[in-house]
Amino acid sequence: MLSIFLLKSTISNITFGLGLYIFILTFTPTFASANPINTNENVTDIIQHCYYKNQGSDQRATLKIILKNKEGKVQQGEYLRLWKDYRGDGQLEDKSVLYTLSPIEQAGVNFLRWSYISSAKLPPEQWVYLPELRIVRRVAQRDPRDMAWGLTDDDLRIRDIEEDQHRLISSQQTKQGTIYLVETKPLSAESVYQKWHTRYLKQHDWSDCRPIETVYYSKFSKTKSKTVTFTWLVIDDVWVWDEVKIIDKKTNAEVIYRTIEAKVNTEIKDSQFKERQLKRAPR
Repeated sequence: MLSIFLLKSTISNITFGLGLYIFILTFTPTFASANPINTNENVTDIIQHCYYKNQGSDQRATLKIILKNKEGKVQQGEYLRLWKDYRGDGQLEDKSVLYTLSPIEQAGVNFLRWSYISSAKLPPEQWVYLPELRIVRRVAQRDPRDMAWGLTDDDLRIRDIEEDQHRLISSQQTKQGTIYLVETKPLSAESVYQKWHTRYLKQHDWSDCRPIETVYYSKFSKTKSKTVTFTWLVIDDVWVWDEVKIIDKKTNAEVIYRTIEAKVNTEIKDSQFKERQLKRAPR
């Protein structure tokens, strides 16, 4: 995945670049169709209320990304991430920019991504600034089915409810609240997954229901491929990742995204998402 963004002469650590790219694939707000494919009223309510969360008009956050490879070696970095929702204006879904703050040898390597609504059928546009060469380089979209460290480009995007079939497996009352276990099977034959199971936690009512864990199953071996666990921050009714942890079940390698500081609905200007801005210090 790193090969999309980084030249080897600029960054030597391929594994760390993976973490950068995965977070660029922003968890963004979408809304369920008025005519969902699944007619099971219970599971439809769960998906609509628990999966689709308000992400605000924009977000500004300081992030820590921690990677541990299969040998147990740990690497860490800190980044400034800006994100803005375009709500279909100009067929744009959202724009994201990621500024590398540390480690110091990678500081200044910055990333920009424009994502389009699904109906536009346009691939994301992506750029990287390479400070040693003092250039902004446009990078091509890779095949979203390609696997790198057990991850694909589809893993962290918000899916339309019509893309999949959903089934409520169980509903359990716990000390935390009600936990729903939902099975999702992709309708597309191109998916690398046979299915995935998501646990949603509802503590009081639908307003606080959210995903807390997803387990993916490989299409080919039908075994567990990876697990993703979530904890959340709610800032002025806007949902922001507190921590996301991804574990590759084959290798036990893992990546953690941790929000150190976040602000929402700050009226970030569109000029912050231009190619030329990548060359400048973040504002």
